Amino acid sequence: MILSYILTMLSMFLFSLNSVFVKKINLSLIHKLFITFLILVSISFITIKFINPSQDFKLFDMNTCLISGSYFLQVLFLFIAYTTLPVSISLPLMTGAAVIFFDVFNIIINNATLTVVEWILNVVTIIGIALISYGKNTVSNKYFLLGIVSSLLWSVLDPVNMILTKKYTKDDKSNTKKDHTKNMSTFKKQLLTSSLEIFNLNKVGLPMLTLIIIVFSTFKFSSVPTTLFHKENLTSKEIGSFIFYQILTYYPAFPAAYYGLNTLNDSVFGILSALTIPFGIIMGKVFFNETVGLRKIIGGIIIMIGVIMKTYLLSRKK
Repeated sequence: MILSYILTMLSMFLFSLNSVFVKKINLSLIHKLFITFLILVSISFITIKFINPSQDFKLFDMNTCLISGSYFLQVLFLFIAYTTLPVSISLPLMTGAAVIFFDVFNIIINNATLTVVEWILNVVTIIGIALISYGKNTVSNKYFLLGIVSSLLWSVLDPVNMILTKKYTKDDKSNTKKDHTKNMSTFKKQLLTSSLEIFNLNKVGLPMLTLIIIVFSTFKFSSVPTTLFHKENLTSKEIGSFIFYQILTYYPAFPAAYYGLNTLNDSVFGILSALTIPFGIIMGKVFFNETVGLRKIIGGIIIMIGVIMKTYLLSRKK
């Protein structure tokens, strides 16, 4: 149990730290995405083959392809938010907004009814998001609105992908005839499960990004903002640095998070996920010297209270 807590907190730290390198390293968005998806697919594929050489990947399964396509859009919006917004804004904003949109989809799909306390907590979270996001320096950023919209779209897709993943996992288990993991150790079983999740989430994004890079390399698009989406004259130092930091931070965060998700109850995992809020504020200050005034600190605390209380109330309903 202690290991589950440690790995979950480590995953939240690594996810937060990754935002620093996505923002700091001077590569185009397209190439950052391509390198990230290539690393995730490659390492997960090797891990799966090492643990279970006979594993069926179901490359053209419609359920996993649908989730993977949705996840590709989610990571696209995630990287845009990281690139265009201060780290101390993007991480708290997305964490808080995702919890609100989870309620929205719960109402739409499951006809759920929220209590008065839950509605109040949603309003409180929105106030916290407004406090942490607004500032003279941030609004003057020409990409600020793009970053806010991308953060909100990421927050919309996060619960969508959770719902789709849960539905697929349930259907997949009911259709499974033979369990090939019975004789595996708990560690190997968890590593295989997380690697399959990583592979399935990224298998559509990699060929799509490959095609996009080929198109960008073949044709010139004058209307595309080159400083954000596409950059020519890539250097081996930039590419090498980004590969190194993605392997160091982004990939290990996934198995660690999946281990916690599969071994802790939902409420504990949800509460620990709120650590991305203080991590984001601290890393924004440490790595980019972002302004962290009283307003931003209060906003972060309010969002954390909203997320933690909403997670606790949701666990009591189950």
